[in-house]
Amino acid sequence: MQVFAAGNMGEQTVTTPVGNSPGAVIIIAGHNETYGLQTNIYNSTNRAYRIFKSAGFSDEDIYYLAPVAQDVDGDGTPDSRNVSLNPTAVQQAITVWAKDKVGPDKPFFLYMMDHGLANKFCVNGCADGLSVTPDQLNSWLNTLEAETGVTEVTVVYEACVSGSFIQREGNGLAGSISKLGRVIITSTGYDNNAYASAQGAYFSDAFFSCLADSGNLEECFIEGKNAVSVTGVNQTPMLDDNGDGIYDSPGDGLAARERYVTRFFSSVRPTIQASNVVITGTSGLLSATVQEGAEVVERVWAVIFRPSFTEPPGDPTLNLNVPVVELKPIPNQAGRFEISYPGGFQEQGEYRVIFYAQDRLGINAKPLRQGDAPDMGHGIFLPMVVR
Repeated sequence: MQVFAAGNMGEQTVTTPVGNSPGAVIIIAGHNETYGLQTNIYNSTNRAYRIFKSAGFSDEDIYYLAPVAQDVDGDGTPDSRNVSLNPTAVQQAITVWAKDKVGPDKPFFLYMMDHGLANKFCVNGCADGLSVTPDQLNSWLNTLEAETGVTEVTVVYEACVSGSFIQREGNGLAGSISKLGRVIITSTGYDNNAYASAQGAYFSDAFFSCLADSGNLEECFIEGKNAVSVTGVNQTPMLDDNGDGIYDSPGDGLAARERYVTRFFSSVRPTIQASNVVITGTSGLLSATVQEGAEVVERVWAVIFRPSFTEPPGDPTLNLNVPVVELKPIPNQAGRFEISYPGGFQEQGEYRVIFYAQDRLGINAKPLRQGDAPDMGHGIFLPMVVR
């Protein structure tokens, strides 16, 4: 898989936070024993940091934990905290650092990303003692709620089998962080993978870009779910905000649709207005028309799923290993991008080609199926077939 370096530096768009008090945000970039796809993890967590900053949260309101110091804004000073990354640091961040920053009118937001194992968040690796279980995290959140009275707790977890932090074991209350008053969002279900995109992760790319564009948590969950669906892979994002430990639409979403990170007066994202694939023999010409949002479009690319594509078997993995081709601007044609792809369509059968665009701050357009007009709603994307 070709990995693009998403914009980890740049100016921020100043917006107005929702409510009088921004509350507290904790962002955790975990890792497994091999630090696999760590660039993608940093790209996603750095983007989350930028979006919360643009929403009015100060550096003092955001606690960013990462194994390597992250200078998100490029000013030469790390924005992640200079503390050892381990489960104790996560516990201290939730139960001590956030304690005087949240309350009934001050929400708490936790974003975690790693590779993930069933009932484990890999903080400093995935072994026992280096990872966090749902029961541990639930206990720390209970402590925060009891000692502060915070009524809006939101947890977003991007990882393989991350839904195991929602799904209850049997009919009891163990093995889940779900609880009334909490919005829990995971990038996939309790027994399947979550996948890396060209620069981050398919779910988080769409979810956080939607948040930056004034979407509420339910809207942005649906958009993330749609962005996963267009790939055709077996990834099943989950949302639980009624505390029953089950993702059940329309049973869930009532609380999520009332929660925002920020509200703008107009859209800030780029928009892919059209795309096309022209195949001659075994070669293709891929093109797209992209309308800028508030920032300059930094890159446009396409992901190609061949007829022979199958999801990686075995242990959870983030990498689909599908071809990624970057489109180049066409001189003197504003918003037009194209690339030739010689020998790229050699297999017989059906291809799925999906187009993406990103601005210089790492905010993504909604993905577009080949040949479609932009989907302005929140319907499920269906893969477009190229013969």
